[in-house]
Amino acid sequence: MKKYIILILASVLALASCEKALERYPLNGPSTGTFPASEEEALAGVLVSYKNLANSVSQYSPYPWRFVDNLTDIGTTRIGLSSWNLLVTSTATQTTSAATIMYTRIYKTAGRIHLVLDNLDNIKDKMSEETYMQFKAELLSLRALVYDMGCQFYGDIPFIDHCLTLSDYEYPRTPKEQVIDRILNDMDDDLLNYLPVRWDKNTWGTARLGRAAAYTLKARICLNWGRFEEAAKYSRIAMELAEGVYKLEPLDCTYYPNAATEGEPSAANLHGYEGEKSDEWMWGIQFNKLAASNTHAMVYTYSSRVHNGAAGCGPSQALMDTFQCTDGKSITESPLYNWQDPWNHRDPRLDLYCLRSDTRYNGVEYSTDPSKKQVRDYNTGAMVNNNDVYAQRHQGPRRLPVAQIRRSGLLRCHPHQHL
Repeated sequence: MKKYIILILASVLALASCEKALERYPLNGPSTGTFPASEEEALAGVLVSYKNLANSVSQYSPYPWRFVDNLTDIGTTRIGLSSWNLLVTSTATQTTSAATIMYTRIYKTAGRIHLVLDNLDNIKDKMSEETYMQFKAELLSLRALVYDMGCQFYGDIPFIDHCLTLSDYEYPRTPKEQVIDRILNDMDDDLLNYLPVRWDKNTWGTARLGRAAAYTLKARICLNWGRFEEAAKYSRIAMELAEGVYKLEPLDCTYYPNAATEGEPSAANLHGYEGEKSDEWMWGIQFNKLAASNTHAMVYTYSSRVHNGAAGCGPSQALMDTFQCTDGKSITESPLYNWQDPWNHRDPRLDLYCLRSDTRYNGVEYSTDPSKKQVRDYNTGAMVNNNDVYAQRHQGPRRLPVAQIRRSGLLRCHPHQHL
Protein backbone atom coordinates (compact mmCIF):
# COMPACT_ATOMS: atom_id res chain seq x y z
CA MET A 1 0.00 0.00 0.00
CA LYS A 2 2.84 2.37 0.88
CA LYS A 3 4.38 1.66 -2.52
CA TYR A 4 1.24 2.78 -4.31
CA ILE A 5 0.97 5.94 -2.22
CA ILE A 6 4.59 6.80 -3.03
CA LEU A 7 3.94 6.22 -6.75
CA ILE A 8 0.86 8.42 -6.73
CA LEU A 9 2.71 11.17 -4.87
CA ALA A 10 5.58 10.98 -7.35
CA SER A 11 3.16 11.26 -10.26
CA VAL A 12 1.49 14.31 -8.73
CA LEU A 13 4.86 16.00 -8.17
CA ALA A 14 5.92 15.17 -11.73
CA LEU A 15 2.73 16.68 -13.16
CA ALA A 16 3.15 19.77 -11.00
CA SER A 17 6.72 20.24 -12.19
CA CYS A 18 5.64 19.77 -15.83
CA GLU A 19 2.94 22.39 -15.37
CA LYS A 20 5.48 24.86 -14.01
CA ALA A 21 7.86 24.01 -16.82
CA LEU A 22 5.13 24.66 -19.39
CA GLU A 23 4.56 28.11 -17.89
CA ARG A 24 8.10 29.13 -18.60
CA TYR A 25 8.97 31.18 -21.65
CA PRO A 26 11.78 30.08 -23.99
CA LEU A 27 15.14 31.64 -23.26
CA ASN A 28 16.55 31.41 -26.79
CA GLY A 29 13.97 33.36 -28.77
CA PRO A 30 10.75 35.43 -28.76
CA SER A 31 7.55 34.12 -27.19
CA THR A 32 3.98 35.20 -27.81
CA GLY A 33 3.63 35.68 -24.08
CA THR A 34 6.30 38.36 -23.90
CA PHE A 35 6.65 39.54 -27.50
CA PRO A 36 7.94 42.12 -28.12
CA ALA A 37 10.44 42.16 -25.29
CA SER A 38 12.86 44.67 -26.82
CA GLU A 39 13.09 47.41 -29.40
CA GLU A 40 14.66 44.95 -31.84
CA GLU A 41 11.74 42.54 -31.47
CA ALA A 42 9.25 45.37 -31.86
CA LEU A 43 10.91 46.42 -35.13
CA ALA A 44 10.78 42.81 -36.32
CA GLY A 45 7.07 42.72 -35.53
CA VAL A 46 6.46 45.96 -37.42
CA LEU A 47 8.30 44.68 -40.50
CA VAL A 48 6.44 41.36 -40.41
CA SER A 49 3.16 43.29 -40.37
CA TYR A 50 4.24 45.02 -43.59
CA LYS A 51 5.34 41.70 -45.07
CA ASN A 52 1.96 40.13 -44.42
CA LEU A 53 0.48 42.38 -47.12
CA ALA A 54 2.56 40.66 -49.82
CA ASN A 55 0.79 38.09 -51.99
CA SER A 56 -2.55 39.10 -50.54
CA VAL A 57 -4.43 37.29 -53.28
CA SER A 58 -1.96 35.28 -55.32
CA GLN A 59 1.40 35.67 -56.98
CA TYR A 60 -0.36 37.38 -59.88
CA SER A 61 -1.90 40.03 -57.66
CA PRO A 62 0.16 41.25 -54.71
CA TYR A 63 -2.78 43.36 -53.62
CA PRO A 64 -6.34 43.36 -54.97
CA TRP A 65 -7.10 46.88 -56.18
CA ARG A 66 -5.86 46.47 -59.73
CA PHE A 67 -8.10 43.48 -60.27
CA VAL A 68 -11.02 45.11 -58.47
CA ASP A 69 -11.15 47.87 -61.11
CA ASN A 70 -11.83 45.15 -63.64
CA LEU A 71 -15.01 44.19 -61.80
CA THR A 72 -16.43 47.63 -62.56
CA ASP A 73 -17.37 49.35 -65.80
CA ILE A 74 -13.90 50.89 -66.23
CA GLY A 75 -12.05 47.60 -66.75
CA THR A 76 -12.35 44.18 -68.30
CA THR A 77 -11.13 40.77 -67.21
CA ARG A 78 -10.40 38.02 -69.69
CA ILE A 79 -12.91 35.21 -69.26
CA GLY A 80 -11.40 32.20 -67.55
CA LEU A 81 -9.10 34.17 -65.25
CA SER A 82 -9.38 32.12 -62.07
CA SER A 83 -12.17 32.83 -59.59
CA TRP A 84 -12.39 36.46 -60.74
CA ASN A 85 -14.48 35.18 -63.63
CA LEU A 86 -17.14 34.22 -61.07
CA LEU A 87 -17.21 37.80 -59.81
CA VAL A 88 -17.43 39.24 -63.31
CA THR A 89 -20.35 36.98 -64.19
CA SER A 90 -22.06 37.46 -60.80
CA THR A 91 -21.90 33.75 -60.02
CA ALA A 92 -19.60 33.97 -56.99
CA THR A 93 -20.66 32.53 -53.66
CA GLN A 94 -19.47 33.06 -50.10
CA THR A 95 -16.93 30.26 -50.59
CA THR A 96 -15.34 31.70 -53.74
CA SER A 97 -11.61 32.00 -53.12
CA ALA A 98 -11.44 35.61 -54.33
CA ALA A 99 -13.73 36.51 -51.42
CA THR A 100 -12.38 34.26 -48.69
CA ILE A 101 -8.65 34.81 -49.29
CA MET A 102 -8.90 38.56 -48.85
CA TYR A 103 -11.04 38.24 -45.72
CA THR A 104 -8.50 35.90 -44.17
CA ARG A 105 -5.61 38.14 -45.14
CA ILE A 106 -7.20 41.19 -43.50
CA TYR A 107 -7.52 39.50 -40.12
CA LYS A 108 -4.17 37.73 -40.31
CA THR A 109 -2.52 41.08 -40.90
CA ALA A 110 -4.51 42.67 -38.07
CA GLY A 111 -3.47 39.78 -35.80
CA ARG A 112 0.22 40.39 -36.46
CA ILE A 113 -0.24 44.10 -35.83
CA HIS A 114 -1.97 43.43 -32.51
CA LEU A 115 0.76 41.03 -31.44
CA VAL A 116 3.09 44.03 -31.33
CA LEU A 117 0.60 46.68 -30.19
CA ASP A 118 -0.69 44.68 -27.22
CA ASN A 119 2.71 44.61 -25.51
CA LEU A 120 4.30 47.76 -26.91
CA ASP A 121 3.51 49.80 -23.80
CA ASN A 122 5.33 47.20 -21.67
CA ILE A 123 8.66 48.07 -23.30
CA LYS A 124 8.13 51.79 -23.72
CA ASP A 125 11.03 52.46 -21.35
CA LYS A 126 13.38 50.38 -23.53
CA MET A 127 13.30 52.78 -26.47
CA SER A 128 13.10 56.49 -27.15
CA GLU A 129 9.69 58.14 -27.19
CA GLU A 130 10.18 58.97 -30.88
CA THR A 131 10.81 55.31 -31.80
CA TYR A 132 7.85 54.17 -29.70
CA MET A 133 5.51 56.65 -31.38
CA GLN A 134 6.86 55.79 -34.83
CA PHE A 135 6.15 52.08 -34.31
CA LYS A 136 2.66 52.91 -33.11
CA ALA A 137 1.99 55.23 -36.06
CA GLU A 138 3.09 52.60 -38.58
CA LEU A 139 1.06 49.82 -36.99
CA LEU A 140 -2.14 51.84 -36.68
CA SER A 141 -1.76 53.06 -40.27
CA LEU A 142 -1.39 49.50 -41.51
CA ARG A 143 -4.44 48.46 -39.51
CA ALA A 144 -6.36 51.38 -41.02
CA LEU A 145 -5.34 50.16 -44.48
CA VAL A 146 -6.64 46.62 -44.02
CA TYR A 147 -9.84 47.61 -42.21
CA ASP A 148 -10.63 50.21 -44.86
CA MET A 149 -10.09 47.46 -47.41
CA GLY A 150 -12.40 45.17 -45.43
CA CYS A 151 -15.19 47.76 -45.33
CA GLN A 152 -14.88 48.39 -49.07
CA PHE A 153 -15.13 44.69 -49.90
CA TYR A 154 -17.51 43.38 -47.25
CA GLY A 155 -19.36 46.37 -45.76
CA ASP A 156 -19.88 45.98 -42.02
CA ILE A 157 -17.07 43.89 -40.53
CA PRO A 158 -16.00 42.78 -37.03
CA PHE A 159 -13.66 45.40 -35.60
CA ILE A 160 -11.02 43.69 -33.46
CA ASP A 161 -8.33 45.76 -31.77
CA HIS A 162 -6.33 43.15 -29.85
CA CYS A 163 -5.02 39.59 -30.10
CA LEU A 164 -7.75 37.02 -29.51
CA THR A 165 -7.58 34.28 -26.89
CA LEU A 166 -9.17 30.84 -27.05
CA SER A 167 -12.23 32.14 -25.18
CA ASP A 168 -12.36 35.48 -27.01
CA TYR A 169 -13.65 34.81 -30.48
CA GLU A 170 -17.25 35.92 -30.96
CA TYR A 171 -17.46 39.39 -32.47
CA PRO A 172 -20.49 40.85 -34.28
CA ARG A 173 -20.15 42.96 -37.37
CA THR A 174 -19.48 46.62 -36.64
CA PRO A 175 -21.20 49.21 -38.87
CA LYS A 176 -18.65 50.34 -41.45
CA GLU A 177 -19.19 54.01 -40.56
CA GLN A 178 -17.98 53.29 -37.03
CA VAL A 179 -14.99 51.33 -38.32
CA ILE A 180 -13.93 54.22 -40.57
CA ASP A 181 -14.38 56.72 -37.73
CA ARG A 182 -12.15 54.60 -35.51
CA ILE A 183 -9.32 54.02 -37.98
CA LEU A 184 -9.18 57.71 -38.93
CA ASN A 185 -9.10 58.68 -35.25
CA ASP A 186 -6.28 56.16 -34.76
CA MET A 187 -4.29 57.97 -37.46
CA ASP A 188 -4.20 61.09 -35.34
CA ASP A 189 -2.18 63.97 -36.81
CA ASP A 190 -0.10 64.32 -33.65
CA LEU A 191 0.83 60.64 -33.94
CA LEU A 192 1.64 60.74 -37.66
CA ASN A 193 3.88 63.74 -37.14
CA TYR A 194 6.35 61.53 -35.26
CA LEU A 195 7.12 59.75 -38.53
CA PRO A 196 9.96 61.00 -40.72
CA VAL A 197 8.70 62.55 -43.93
CA ARG A 198 10.47 59.72 -45.73
CA TRP A 199 12.53 56.87 -44.33
CA ASP A 200 16.12 56.79 -45.57
CA LYS A 201 15.79 55.30 -49.04
CA ASN A 202 19.31 53.87 -48.93
CA THR A 203 18.31 51.80 -45.88
CA TRP A 204 14.60 51.15 -46.34
CA GLY A 205 13.88 51.84 -49.99
CA THR A 206 10.10 52.24 -50.11
CA ALA A 207 9.37 49.59 -47.47
CA ARG A 208 8.06 51.76 -44.64
CA LEU A 209 5.34 54.37 -44.36
CA GLY A 210 6.75 57.83 -43.87
CA ARG A 211 4.73 60.89 -42.88
CA ALA A 212 3.95 61.96 -46.45
CA ALA A 213 2.73 58.47 -47.35
CA ALA A 214 0.71 58.16 -44.13
CA TYR A 215 -1.14 61.41 -44.85
CA THR A 216 -1.70 60.22 -48.42
CA LEU A 217 -3.21 57.00 -47.08
CA LYS A 218 -5.40 58.97 -44.68
CA ALA A 219 -6.56 61.19 -47.54
CA ARG A 220 -7.40 58.17 -49.66
CA ILE A 221 -9.47 56.59 -46.90
CA CYS A 222 -11.41 59.85 -46.53
CA LEU A 223 -11.91 59.99 -50.29
CA ASN A 224 -13.17 56.39 -50.35
CA TRP A 225 -15.98 57.28 -47.94
CA GLY A 226 -17.04 60.64 -49.31
CA ARG A 227 -15.28 62.76 -46.69
CA PHE A 228 -14.12 65.20 -49.33
CA GLU A 229 -13.15 68.16 -47.15
CA GLU A 230 -10.95 65.93 -45.00
CA ALA A 231 -9.54 64.26 -48.11
CA ALA A 232 -8.58 67.66 -49.53
CA LYS A 233 -7.01 68.70 -46.22
CA TYR A 234 -4.82 65.60 -45.89
CA SER A 235 -3.95 65.59 -49.58
CA ARG A 236 -2.68 69.15 -49.23
CA ILE A 237 -0.56 68.16 -46.22
CA ALA A 238 0.84 65.16 -48.10
CA MET A 239 1.76 67.24 -51.16
CA GLU A 240 3.45 69.89 -49.04
CA LEU A 241 5.47 67.22 -47.25
CA ALA A 242 6.38 65.55 -50.56
CA GLU A 243 7.69 68.77 -52.09
CA GLY A 244 11.40 68.33 -52.76
CA VAL A 245 11.34 64.79 -51.37
CA TYR A 246 9.38 62.92 -54.02
CA LYS A 247 9.09 63.76 -57.68
CA LEU A 248 7.70 62.39 -60.93
CA GLU A 249 9.97 61.74 -63.86
CA PRO A 250 8.97 63.71 -67.00
CA LEU A 251 6.81 61.44 -69.11
CA ASP A 252 6.44 61.79 -72.85
CA CYS A 253 2.77 61.10 -73.60
CA THR A 254 3.01 61.91 -77.30
CA TYR A 255 1.56 59.37 -79.69
CA TYR A 256 4.12 58.33 -82.29
CA PRO A 257 2.35 57.21 -85.48
CA ASN A 258 5.54 56.05 -87.20
CA ALA A 259 6.48 53.15 -84.96
CA ALA A 260 9.38 52.10 -87.14
CA THR A 261 11.24 55.41 -86.97
CA GLU A 262 10.07 57.22 -83.85
CA GLY A 263 10.40 56.42 -80.20
CA GLU A 264 7.74 55.41 -77.73
CA PRO A 265 6.87 56.96 -74.34
CA SER A 266 9.36 56.10 -71.66
CA ALA A 267 9.58 56.58 -67.92
CA ALA A 268 12.06 55.81 -65.16
CA ASN A 269 12.41 52.20 -64.13
CA LEU A 270 9.89 51.94 -61.32
CA HIS A 271 9.96 48.18 -60.88
CA GLY A 272 12.38 45.50 -59.83
CA TYR A 273 15.38 46.03 -57.61
CA GLU A 274 16.42 49.19 -59.46
CA GLY A 275 13.12 50.88 -58.65
CA GLU A 276 13.30 50.41 -54.89
CA LYS A 277 14.95 53.81 -54.41
CA SER A 278 12.83 55.64 -56.96
CA ASP A 279 11.61 59.07 -55.91
CA GLU A 280 8.25 58.32 -57.52
CA TRP A 281 7.19 55.62 -55.07
CA MET A 282 6.06 56.76 -51.65
CA TRP A 283 5.39 53.29 -50.30
CA GLY A 284 5.57 49.82 -51.80
CA ILE A 285 4.94 46.23 -50.72
CA GLN A 286 8.25 44.43 -50.41
CA PHE A 287 8.87 40.89 -51.57
CA ASN A 288 11.67 38.63 -50.36
CA LYS A 289 14.38 38.50 -53.02
CA LEU A 290 15.53 35.07 -51.80
CA ALA A 291 12.15 33.32 -51.84
CA ALA A 292 10.75 32.30 -55.23
CA SER A 293 7.23 32.05 -53.78
CA ASN A 294 7.42 35.69 -52.74
CA THR A 295 7.54 37.09 -56.24
CA HIS A 296 4.60 38.31 -58.25
CA ALA A 297 3.97 38.42 -61.95
CA MET A 298 1.73 41.43 -62.45
CA VAL A 299 3.58 42.43 -65.61
CA TYR A 300 2.90 38.96 -67.00
CA THR A 301 -0.79 39.24 -66.14
CA TYR A 302 -1.28 42.62 -67.78
CA SER A 303 1.13 42.44 -70.69
CA SER A 304 0.30 41.87 -74.30
CA ARG A 305 0.31 38.29 -75.57
CA VAL A 306 2.77 39.26 -78.26
CA HIS A 307 5.23 39.61 -75.36
CA ASN A 308 4.12 36.25 -73.95
CA GLY A 309 1.99 37.98 -71.34
CA ALA A 310 -1.48 36.86 -70.29
CA ALA A 311 -3.42 39.96 -71.40
CA GLY A 312 -5.63 39.19 -68.41
CA CYS A 313 -7.00 42.67 -67.76
CA GLY A 314 -7.45 45.88 -69.65
CA PRO A 315 -9.40 49.13 -69.95
CA SER A 316 -13.02 49.04 -71.02
CA GLN A 317 -14.58 51.06 -73.80
CA ALA A 318 -16.49 52.92 -71.10
CA LEU A 319 -13.20 54.10 -69.56
CA MET A 320 -11.81 55.21 -72.92
CA ASP A 321 -15.00 57.15 -73.63
CA THR A 322 -14.56 59.20 -70.45
CA PHE A 323 -11.46 60.94 -71.85
CA GLN A 324 -12.44 64.36 -73.15
CA CYS A 325 -11.48 66.05 -76.36
CA THR A 326 -8.81 68.73 -76.47
CA ASP A 327 -11.49 71.43 -76.08
CA GLY A 328 -12.35 70.04 -72.65
CA LYS A 329 -15.73 68.65 -73.72
CA SER A 330 -16.89 65.06 -73.61
CA ILE A 331 -17.08 63.02 -76.79
CA THR A 332 -20.89 63.38 -76.69
CA GLU A 333 -20.65 67.18 -76.71
CA SER A 334 -17.47 68.12 -78.58
CA PRO A 335 -17.65 68.94 -82.29
CA LEU A 336 -14.05 67.73 -82.52
CA TYR A 337 -15.01 64.11 -81.90
CA ASN A 338 -15.27 61.87 -84.94
CA TRP A 339 -16.44 58.34 -84.26
CA GLN A 340 -14.63 57.16 -87.40
CA ASP A 341 -11.36 58.58 -86.04
CA PRO A 342 -11.92 58.34 -82.27
CA TRP A 343 -8.30 58.94 -81.20
CA ASN A 344 -7.97 62.30 -82.92
CA HIS A 345 -8.31 65.51 -80.85
CA ARG A 346 -8.46 63.58 -77.58
CA ASP A 347 -6.88 64.28 -74.21
CA PRO A 348 -3.28 63.04 -74.61
CA ARG A 349 -3.56 61.13 -71.31
CA LEU A 350 -5.68 58.62 -73.20
CA ASP A 351 -2.47 57.28 -74.74
CA LEU A 352 -1.05 56.76 -71.25
CA TYR A 353 -3.90 54.51 -70.20
CA CYS A 354 -4.79 52.76 -73.43
CA LEU A 355 -2.65 51.31 -76.19
CA ARG A 356 -4.02 52.06 -79.62
CA SER A 357 -3.59 49.66 -82.49
CA ASP A 358 -0.69 50.07 -84.95
CA THR A 359 1.62 51.62 -82.39
CA ARG A 360 4.73 50.21 -80.76
CA TYR A 361 4.81 48.52 -77.36
CA ASN A 362 8.11 47.53 -75.76
CA GLY A 363 9.77 47.58 -79.15
CA VAL A 364 7.19 45.40 -80.90
CA GLU A 365 4.44 46.44 -83.26
CA TYR A 366 1.01 46.25 -81.64
CA SER A 367 -2.01 45.48 -83.80
CA THR A 368 -5.54 44.38 -83.00
CA ASP A 369 -6.31 43.60 -86.64
CA PRO A 370 -7.37 39.92 -86.67
CA SER A 371 -6.20 39.55 -90.26
CA LYS A 372 -2.65 40.60 -89.34
CA LYS A 373 -1.08 37.33 -88.26
CA GLN A 374 2.43 38.72 -87.85
CA VAL A 375 3.88 41.94 -86.49
CA ARG A 376 7.38 43.39 -86.54
CA ASP A 377 9.77 43.11 -83.63
CA TYR A 378 11.76 46.34 -83.93
CA ASN A 379 14.36 45.02 -81.50
CA THR A 380 15.44 42.34 -83.96
CA GLY A 381 13.81 43.39 -87.22
CA ALA A 382 12.10 40.00 -87.50
CA MET A 383 8.41 39.31 -87.96
CA VAL A 384 6.81 37.52 -85.03
CA ASN A 385 3.45 35.89 -84.40
CA ASN A 386 0.70 38.36 -83.52
CA ASN A 387 -0.44 36.50 -80.41
CA ASP A 388 -2.81 39.28 -79.38
CA VAL A 389 -5.27 38.27 -82.09
CA TYR A 390 -3.81 35.04 -83.42
CA ALA A 391 -2.50 33.24 -80.34
CA GLN A 392 -0.20 30.25 -80.50
CA ARG A 393 -0.30 27.46 -77.97
CA HIS A 394 2.54 27.73 -75.50
CA GLN A 395 4.19 24.75 -73.91
CA GLY A 396 4.41 25.31 -70.17
CA PRO A 397 3.96 28.59 -68.33
CA ARG A 398 4.71 31.80 -70.17
CA ARG A 399 6.96 34.38 -68.61
CA LEU A 400 8.22 37.81 -69.52
CA PRO A 401 11.87 38.56 -68.84
CA VAL A 402 10.73 41.25 -66.41
CA ALA A 403 7.74 39.38 -65.02
CA GLN A 404 9.15 38.55 -61.63
CA ILE A 405 8.94 41.82 -59.78
CA ARG A 406 9.51 41.78 -56.07
CA ARG A 407 8.05 45.14 -55.11
CA SER A 408 4.65 46.60 -55.80
CA GLY A 409 3.84 50.24 -55.35
CA LEU A 410 0.86 51.26 -53.29
CA LEU A 411 1.29 55.01 -53.22
CA ARG A 412 2.86 57.28 -55.81
CA CYS A 413 3.49 61.00 -55.43
CA HIS A 414 0.88 62.04 -57.96
CA PRO A 415 -2.29 63.88 -56.87
CA HIS A 416 -4.30 62.27 -59.68
CA GLN A 417 -2.91 58.75 -59.46
CA HIS A 418 -5.65 56.14 -59.19
CA LEU A 419 -4.78 53.98 -56.18
